[in-house]
Amino acid sequence: MISTESIAEQFDELGLEPSQSILERCLQLCNEYNVTDPVEFVERWVAFSISNLGGADPSLDHLNDMERKEFANRKHVADANNKSNLNKQPANSSNFDDFENDDIMDSYGFHTPKAAKPQSRLHRAAIESGITSSPATYSPVSGLTKSHTDSSGKVIYTFGNSTLLQNTTWDKHNKHDIEVVQLSSGNGVLSTNDSYMFDPLLEKCLTSRDAFYGVAKDIYMKQFKNENVTDVEPFTDLSHPNVPGPEPIKCVGRICCDNEGKLDASSTILIGTDDAKLRSVHLNFSRLKSFSVIPGQTVMVKGVNPRGDVLYVNEIFSEIALNSPKSAQLSQPLGIVVASGPFTKNSDILYEPMHELIQYCQTNKPHLLIINGPFLDAENQVIDTGELTESFASFFEKMVTGIMDAIGEDTHVAIVSSSRDAHSTMVYPTHPKRLARGYNNLTMLPDPCTISVNDFTISITSTDVIGHLSEAELAVGVADKIKRCVNYMFHQKSFYPLNPPSLDVFLDSELAAKYGQLNQVPHMLVVPSDTKQFIRDIGNCLVINPGRVAPLNGSGTFARVVVSQSEVETPLLNYVACQIVRV
Repeated sequence: MISTESIAEQFDELGLEPSQSILERCLQLCNEYNVTDPVEFVERWVAFSISNLGGADPSLDHLNDMERKEFANRKHVADANNKSNLNKQPANSSNFDDFENDDIMDSYGFHTPKAAKPQSRLHRAAIESGITSSPATYSPVSGLTKSHTDSSGKVIYTFGNSTLLQNTTWDKHNKHDIEVVQLSSGNGVLSTNDSYMFDPLLEKCLTSRDAFYGVAKDIYMKQFKNENVTDVEPFTDLSHPNVPGPEPIKCVGRICCDNEGKLDASSTILIGTDDAKLRSVHLNFSRLKSFSVIPGQTVMVKGVNPRGDVLYVNEIFSEIALNSPKSAQLSQPLGIVVASGPFTKNSDILYEPMHELIQYCQTNKPHLLIINGPFLDAENQVIDTGELTESFASFFEKMVTGIMDAIGEDTHVAIVSSSRDAHSTMVYPTHPKRLARGYNNLTMLPDPCTISVNDFTISITSTDVIGHLSEAELAVGVADKIKRCVNYMFHQKSFYPLNPPSLDVFLDSELAAKYGQLNQVPHMLVVPSDTKQFIRDIGNCLVINPGRVAPLNGSGTFARVVVSQSEVETPLLNYVACQIVRV
């Protein structure tokens, strides 16, 4: 039989402790409206609270409101429907069944979301884990009672010289104001107002040509001309790649694959610079002991083409002159935490790993928290099967609200969008998400982007460009895959130099040309990837793959960085300390 104790047990499983007067009012409602199952009553309360009260806790006023809007109305309808056949309805059955009116509305194209059925898989998972929030009322500060695992907080990767690491304090940095400014890539910054997927084929060709000539000129000037001479007309001593002859030639072009499969030594072709005629030639790498190329890469080649159909490569040039970033002139040390989604297991939306990350930031209070999406991974089983009880945008808004309320005002939060998010624009570059509520210490950023934090520049992408480049490249006799992939980005001056892109990326060529360029080497480059976590110094740039907070396999990780004060030019290793830590 239902009692205040049984109702209290159900609320307790959700982390709520209503007063005795509230429990008695709940029991009164159950007796009055023939509810015999405490689980059913509490779940009805959760559904009502989600839909009408924004997930508020039960109170006497709220329960009275629930009676007026839910119980009384439904009882009135049920009584009207049962007048003609009172004996068909058992006296102790519940009057909370779905109405036929809902089916009628559905037939006209209107859909009324229904509350989760009692003891659904999501509800059971929430109860078993002790999380006090349902999918529609997620808050990262709810249920922060999860005990740490044995590996939580374990440092698995460290960067920095020994003296700097010994003197680095990772916890509770001194509070000081920081300024986070999004930098332009030469065409402004991507905003929510920019249209996408409106680039016709001709525009795509022109955009691709302009990007090709820009990089080809830089390669040419570095390899064969004085880098300080800017008035020399490039390409004057180059040949077309398919012109036969016994003498060695130099030509520039773009690496392509002549079939639909992966690039290999027999399928690599070079497409030249002639706008009037498509000039291409197969490349033969048999004379090279080592090389690496990717589809879409702009290169300069020296070799011999005796018959006109195959160019025997002697050398490949793909590097441009890079300007390493100057040491950031900071007045105080800067503490940064970098984390990348997903933030919950693929089979639920309980966000336990996110809770651990928020707890760390509450305790250690970094100056800047960079969070890369996805937040609502479109591949998550709950998202994919449509079990979420509210819109993706509303869910994300509540998630951000919970994060900001938990973090407080001591830490500036930068949220980077992801095309993998169910609520995003699913194109690359990906627009920043617009929120209904603003925060002074929150910056919403597109993917990709570059920001300046007190003169310390950070370039960020949430797309797994490292993984895509690793899978697509053709490499023989070379080592250090991570360095090669990052250098593709630097020397092609692009956050995503792969062309054609991975099947996971819906690339908008116009947006990529405007907002996807990596024209300067930053102090720090964040490239989250499903590959193994790493921290590298590449071109005096700190390159970080922080891993995923909730990966498909294994434990989650995030990165923490401390940038110390630097008065003079010094190597990156001497003023930046970084660690990758298990969640």
